[in-house]
Amino acid sequence: MEREASAAGQSCLLFGGKVSANAGVLFFVLVIAASWEEWWTYSGISGPEFWGVLNPEWHLCSRGRSQSPINLYPELLLFSPHLKPFRLESVKTSATMINTGHDILLQLSESASVNLTGGPLQYSYVISQIRIHHGDDSSQGSEHSIGRRFFPAEIQLLGFNSDLHRNFTEAMNARSSEGLVGLSVMLRIGNVSHPEFKAISSQLSKVVYRDQRASIERIDVSRLFPNTKEYMTYSGSLTQPSCNEGVRWIVINKALHISRLQISSLRKLMQGDILNPKASLSNNFRPLQPLNNRVVYTNIDFRHQNEERCPSMQRNMHYKTSPLHPNTMY
Repeated sequence: MEREASAAGQSCLLFGGKVSANAGVLFFVLVIAASWEEWWTYSGISGPEFWGVLNPEWHLCSRGRSQSPINLYPELLLFSPHLKPFRLESVKTSATMINTGHDILLQLSESASVNLTGGPLQYSYVISQIRIHHGDDSSQGSEHSIGRRFFPAEIQLLGFNSDLHRNFTEAMNARSSEGLVGLSVMLRIGNVSHPEFKAISSQLSKVVYRDQRASIERIDVSRLFPNTKEYMTYSGSLTQPSCNEGVRWIVINKALHISRLQISSLRKLMQGDILNPKASLSNNFRPLQPLNNRVVYTNIDFRHQNEERCPSMQRNMHYKTSPLHPNTMY
């Protein structure tokens, strides 16, 4: 029924004679056009399977061939000797944290650029936002998976090509092949709080409901990364509408440990506003997308791996998550 109403609304916009005959339908359509962000969700008839039909501009969500997230098959990783470590500048910056109703978004201040270079990147990038995806239990939450194993949560740092574009929105709208970058860090539950993630978790009680905001005075994004230079990389897309492709993903080969209290603070967040909280914000992850013959490269040279350094690495040219602890990635 909702789809029929939407189709009727589109015909009213195309044929002016019908607009005045049904002003109610016109108003309905205008409301939809003005608030697309409020219409998509992670479940039901507005969930990922329908993103591509909710808005014609989101057609890549259903028709794209290089979509994210993906499962990283250990046995299919291709080692590239040309992949060097990437460099993320250590900069203390401020941020505005927002409950978008879909996820937790940190909009980094433009006054202090967090620059990213090297690795698989041919240009310089500026990290402009951080998004957090999490589950309602520790068996799920991350968008990417390793050997079909998921993690309780995933931090995604998104940036734009600062050599070619002035900001993230311009780079996204340009839809160029190297316009955007995504850094993915898996979160694992440990015994102690992570000190830099505390800058985020300590403010979550202020953004329990949609559209609530909180200020983070100081955060060093580089300290949200585990101590490793190993990563996997592939060409993908944004994981939310409009699912734009041309995103260079870099998935870090080590999980960040946060405490049970820190993950619990994420699970208390809600999708709706304070008057209509709706459902929990948990389980805000897009289903895995087909690889479609894409190649996932890595800088991990298994031929010269050190078993003490990386206990989950195997000499038969692949790595895996720990069989005893499914949410462990080293």
